[in-house]
Amino acid sequence: MADYTPQAAAIVVKGGDICIVSTSGGKGWVIPKGHLRHGAELHETAAMEAWEEAGVKGKVNPEPVGEFTYKKKGENFHVTTFEIKVSEISASWPEQDKRRRKWIRIDEAAGVVRYRQLREILADMAAQNAGNGARLQDSQVLVNAGASQPSY
Repeated sequence: MADYTPQAAAIVVKGGDICIVSTSGGKGWVIPKGHLRHGAELHETAAMEAWEEAGVKGKVNPEPVGEFTYKKKGENFHVTTFEIKVSEISASWPEQDKRRRKWIRIDEAAGVVRYRQLREILADMAAQNAGNGARLQDSQVLVNAGASQPSY
């Protein structure tokens, strides 16, 4: 059996939408994710990644939504995903020059993100949230412009 590097990911939810970010190479869409931080729990790492990659903060549910695996440059990763309910959306964030942020309906996200297992997790969430109909509007006010560090 292959060794897997643990990662944590954030499914950032605002109404019936989630936040997706461009991959580091800019060729696709994913959810904010990254390596487990020294001394941090997986759900705390997910919150840190949501801030760094997407500029969002919120309440993280410490119970995982799901898990998926992927391979990149010969390395295997095991990703645990956590739902974060948005409380703040910043106009600036640490990786804003590397990644684009996009809000998309949960049911649509399953069709555009990389990784088959992640698409399945999002499709399950969409089915659970069917009928919600809420959409984050582009005109919604941004908060914490220029914030340098999130509070976890």
